[in-house]
Amino acid sequence: MTQQEFASLREGTWLYDALKAFIKDTERGVHCFGSGFFKLIEARSVVYNYESVRAFMLRQLNDYEDGIASLKQLFVPINISNTHWIFLRVIFDIKRIELYDAKGKNPFNRRYMETMRHFLYDEFHRDIPQEERPQYNEWSRELSLIHISEPTRQEAISY
Repeated sequence: MTQQEFASLREGTWLYDALKAFIKDTERGVHCFGSGFFKLIEARSVVYNYESVRAFMLRQLNDYEDGIASLKQLFVPINISNTHWIFLRVIFDIKRIELYDAKGKNPFNRRYMETMRHFLYDEFHRDIPQEERPQYNEWSRELSLIHISEPTRQEAISY
């Protein structure tokens, strides 16, 4: 990774693919989505739309034998209005979605965790007919949402 690519972490910039590749580790089941993931999933509005990311998923996870089910951790960077970065971390074995935001807790950020939880439900059940899937409300209770307001603090706020 070059210094220029690492500098893509500053405000007002987009992440380079090299940073995503730096995080990706197929042997250990770690992957980082591109920073455009949330732009795709909310393509037409701020309403969640799984169909808008289906092709994206096939490209992103084609190196993993069982797709998203192969992952232990998933990182998702989110650019907020070209002024601020936050990111999600999904830890699959403990069924938790964490949101990291150095600016502190913002109630608006909860929608990113909710959208990710809904996306994971759709992705894990994409080959199961709608009528045979577990109810989303029941399934979603198993996946906790944690907002970590400052990465350096141990304190976390749970939803």
